[in-house]
Amino acid sequence: MMKQFLDSLVPGGSVARLFTGENRKPTLILLWTPLILTTWKYFGTKPFYLQHLSSSFVLFDNPAKTAEWYTYGTAFLLFGVLSVLFVRFILREPLSAYGLTMGDWRFSLKALALLAPVMALITYPSASDPQFIAEYPLFKGAGSSLGTFIEHAFAYLFFYIGWEVYFRGFMQFGLRERFGDWYAILIQVGFSCILHIGKPDGEIYSSILGALIWGIVAFRSRSLLVPIITHWILGVSLDYYISFLSSNIGLFRVTNSQITIRGIRLRATDGLILATLAFFSLLAVLFFWRVPDWWMLVLKNIGVAIVYLAFIHYSDRASGKFLKFFLRVAAVTLSYAYLFGAVDKLQMLIHGRWMDSYILDFEQWIFGVQPTLWLQDYTTPWLTEWLMFSYVVYVPLYPILCGIIYYKKGELAMEDYFFTLGFTNILCDIGFILLPVASPMYWIKELYTVPLDGYVWTYLGELMRSHLHYAGGSIPSPHGAAATIMWAMAYRYHRPSFWVMAPVVISLYVSTFYGRYHYMTDVVVGILVAFVALALAPVLMRLWDRIARSPRLAS
Repeated sequence: MMKQFLDSLVPGGSVARLFTGENRKPTLILLWTPLILTTWKYFGTKPFYLQHLSSSFVLFDNPAKTAEWYTYGTAFLLFGVLSVLFVRFILREPLSAYGLTMGDWRFSLKALALLAPVMALITYPSASDPQFIAEYPLFKGAGSSLGTFIEHAFAYLFFYIGWEVYFRGFMQFGLRERFGDWYAILIQVGFSCILHIGKPDGEIYSSILGALIWGIVAFRSRSLLVPIITHWILGVSLDYYISFLSSNIGLFRVTNSQITIRGIRLRATDGLILATLAFFSLLAVLFFWRVPDWWMLVLKNIGVAIVYLAFIHYSDRASGKFLKFFLRVAAVTLSYAYLFGAVDKLQMLIHGRWMDSYILDFEQWIFGVQPTLWLQDYTTPWLTEWLMFSYVVYVPLYPILCGIIYYKKGELAMEDYFFTLGFTNILCDIGFILLPVASPMYWIKELYTVPLDGYVWTYLGELMRSHLHYAGGSIPSPHGAAATIMWAMAYRYHRPSFWVMAPVVISLYVSTFYGRYHYMTDVVVGILVAFVALALAPVLMRLWDRIARSPRLAS
């Protein structure tokens, strides 16, 4: 009776068919997977070692360090070595068919160049999250010295070799023949995500995206090389930030130091804005022959500085909480907007010409197409409307998120938001000078044959294009950079806002080049600049502390 029931579930009417022909390999892989993953989860991890083995088996005279090596070693053996043996002696197939080969090494180099810096920087915001600090590094003494951390990073590599060999190699390559590429990727994504249960919530959700990206790269490159290296960089970077920088991240390093000049109290954000105005004025004077109406730019900068000082003077003396907040937000936000416009005159200081051809050649080399032109095939009014909404709503989100942070976490948190956001914008401004790019809406405008038709938000997006944009101001993308900072600050100070903003920010990234405001490279560089700013902002805050506390200023 039971055999008849089981046979009825199988095409062809016999359970034995699951283990023959084209069904044999996927059946073995899908039966082996829950067995091996459960075995590792229960018997191959740190808790099992500490509870059952630490009294009898210790390396380095350090049970905590041994627990880490035990976890990574069992993952390498169960996921990596056993998978290799399974392929060679049970499936009797070449290892190269499972990604254990160099594959398309030219594509791998491109993917590595693109993904490695992203993976190195993307974990920085998580390093201030108590959930991640509690979870990582697996060996809490990894940051006791540089040598110890190098040992930790070396051991960690074996974990990622095992992980990628199993999920992106054994599972994904093994199932593609039976289920097709996409379903093979999605199956490994599901199992990979499940094994993350118990990790910080942010890691669980991001593991889905990561598994998709690494799965696609593995198939495209026909190799596990890039997934192994970039996944390892991701994990080691997070452990590095937590081990050596966690005390300098977020609110722990927000400075409350102030410098008082003639009764006006300057915070770190004020110093940043005034220093940038002075720097832009100096550039205009030094390179006056390349700056149209350079003297007018200098006078405008001086005027903005005076108005800004007046704003912060009255903001400090405002009695109402909302008025104080409003004046502060207005002064800082309008100053950043002015700096974005002011740098327009400075873009030709170094090169004296637009560099769009280099970006176009680079994207053609990477993708084989120009992404903004390729997207014309998928342009529809409703898609345009949503992406234009994401692009435009960024403007009101700027002060709205600031207000949420101010009323939920206080003035110090708001200053962290202001300073990091401003530093990011200024790095973008400098980028416009170092690599002046006109943007696709000026450089290849005539190549677009499909109009961006939409509705209300599309109209507003086009209004921004015609009134707020200028030739240049393209790379790094200020939209991509600032949106990343806003998202990171939401994660740091108000987690519900982070989740609400998630679809908008992700869509905003796409909208920058879908809407032809930027090249795709611009937004990728913008995101990277945001993470650089997150890493360097604490350093600048420490510098401000030293300046504010110097005996000369104190006197």
